[in-house]
Amino acid sequence: MPQTTCSPSAKAGTKALLSLLIKTWGGSSSGISRGCGVGGRSEHKEGRALDWHMSVKKASQRKRVASAMKWITANNGEVALRLGIMYMIWNQHIWSTYYPELGWRKMADRGGTTANHKDHVHISLSWDGAYKQTSWWTGTPIVEPLNSRCGASGVRACLPTIPRTSKSWPYQSTKVPASFTPAAWTLPGVGGSPQVGRLQRAVPGKWVPAGATLTYQWTSNGRAIPGATADNYLLPPEQVGREVEVRVTATVGSRVETRASNNIADVYPGRMAAAGPRIVGVLAPGKILRINLGTWKPAPTRLTFAWLRDGKKIKGATGSTFTVRAKDKGHKISVRVSGYRLGYYTATATSARARISSAFGTVGTATISGSPTIGSELVGSTGSWNPAPTAFTYQWYADGVAIAGATKARFTVTSAQAGRTLVFTAVGRRSGYASTDVRSAGFGPIS
Repeated sequence: MPQTTCSPSAKAGTKALLSLLIKTWGGSSSGISRGCGVGGRSEHKEGRALDWHMSVKKASQRKRVASAMKWITANNGEVALRLGIMYMIWNQHIWSTYYPELGWRKMADRGGTTANHKDHVHISLSWDGAYKQTSWWTGTPIVEPLNSRCGASGVRACLPTIPRTSKSWPYQSTKVPASFTPAAWTLPGVGGSPQVGRLQRAVPGKWVPAGATLTYQWTSNGRAIPGATADNYLLPPEQVGREVEVRVTATVGSRVETRASNNIADVYPGRMAAAGPRIVGVLAPGKILRINLGTWKPAPTRLTFAWLRDGKKIKGATGSTFTVRAKDKGHKISVRVSGYRLGYYTATATSARARISSAFGTVGTATISGSPTIGSELVGSTGSWNPAPTAFTYQWYADGVAIAGATKARFTVTSAQAGRTLVFTAVGRRSGYASTDVRSAGFGPIS
């Protein structure tokens, strides 16, 4: 719940958390309270935000803040939830309890060290956190969130603080869901982080009359999204940078009431997962190297490449293939692949580095001898090499799929290979020379 009133006196939970941070990780206080007429909206004006003085310029302080933030955000923000933390800002990045999937997000430059939170950590608390009513302090889970001081007229009584005397203190190490769902409130809420590819879930709220029929309309920058009338909405790429909210209409007889969510962050680009690009080919001068792209999800619509020598870009080497040059011998080559897709952050993955060696002067030809029948023993040959490899590794394939355990030069055909075409492959190795693979022609089909 963002700041809506002004009562800047420091609240008990805010003071206790600031004290805990300083006692455990050092630093000092940069304040809690802020005057009602100072600046814009801020939980400082309700005494439920703290500034923990630490500097990004000092390595030891950066390390201590990192330790504290790791403790708070682990397990999808378990400790943050137990302390009633809403969000934290540090070094121009923000982390929110209600958007755990997004992690730490970069913020716009506000123009100065303090404004960009480079000399302090800002932490804003919920009302329960501010009044020490969360499970960290009371040992009791929150069922009905506060929206003001506990114990006030019409508000539940304050729970007592219990001592923390051992690591077996109750309610620890609970598995926290990866996606946050807000409690029912006086306005509709939205569960799930606002990011392309993620599902938004409407939480109607406790204002809904008993027996009401509910309808939903999702909006983008205040305008209805055509067809988005379910109780959930999967964010598409075209919503990046827009504020997606939900309007809930409750109908009981002739009574109709509509309320809308608010304060949902603008939609963030999605993230592609990229892993496993590798270089394919003989790692020797004069040879052409290609790229096995590995796994990308979702698939990029455009790719760019940068070939690297010892980790540095090779001028002009931006194609999907690379011809090894004589001057590359003895160096390590890798390739950086960048993927692009509308509505997604650019994803980049880099292959392992591979050393360029000499090429074998002569490379043999792989062949298969024997009968293409079930029960026959086949023999794979590698032909004549110069210089001779000191070791070979082998693999047999059936219709392009590696046969489990078939890693020797000899192979006995089984019924599992019936009707299939076999291929024998070998990789020759010798110190100082690029490992080189050879592949036989298809053999079969097996009868």
